[in-house]
Amino acid sequence: RRHGRVVGTDPHVFVDVQLRATVFCAAPPQILPGRVNAVAPSYVGLLVHGYFNASIAAPELVGLEYDAADAAWRDASGGVVVRVGTLVRFRISTVHNADGVLSFEGRFVDAVGAVGS
Repeated sequence: RRHGRVVGTDPHVFVDVQLRATVFCAAPPQILPGRVNAVAPSYVGLLVHGYFNASIAAPELVGLEYDAADAAWRDASGGVVVRVGTLVRFRISTVHNADGVLSFEGRFVDAVGAVGS
């Protein structure tokens, strides 16, 4: 229906409404997966569930060092490489809500998938 309706002598207008919503309730210290979409010497940017932005600041990339030649973060053995496309897990430390747009800050936990996996 395009219009509201009055039922009997009730002074209220009744309107049928449909709502489509995504409910997501992440909070510290929850661990989430994120796909790396940006790598810099000062942070790693992530996309969580293909929808929410997250970042891990350089001091929170524990055990990793930035490799400028490869634009990636690596551990000392070279076994863990974090570059654009890598799937990582991170622990939420802060949730930001700017006018209903959520974003996260966190601490690196581990890399769980290579680029494209």
